[in-house]
Amino acid sequence: ARRALGSAGGRLQQPVDVAVLLDVDTELLISRIAGRAAAEGRSDDTPETVRNRLRIYNEQTAPVIDFYEEAGRLLRIDGVGEVDEITRRVLDAVKGAQAA
Repeated sequence: ARRALGSAGGRLQQPVDVAVLLDVDTELLISRIAGRAAAEGRSDDTPETVRNRLRIYNEQTAPVIDFYEEAGRLLRIDGVGEVDEITRRVLDAVKGAQAA
């Protein structure tokens, strides 16, 4: 997996300078998604299915996060707040990483 990640930028002819991780508490995610599902009348976003998706995320995506973190290319951004505010955080962090 690490070799594939390391060579992905070369294959795409677009090196990966940074990876962005929106950091949000697990229970807050579950609450938000379950609340959205209830408001929209969706039955597929129960707290149990969200927890299962997060378990899969942790098993399969966490190694990707570790790869970029070890390479010094991971930007952790607080993912709680209004969309405009989070967007500003991401853009500011990416600009800061490019300037460094």
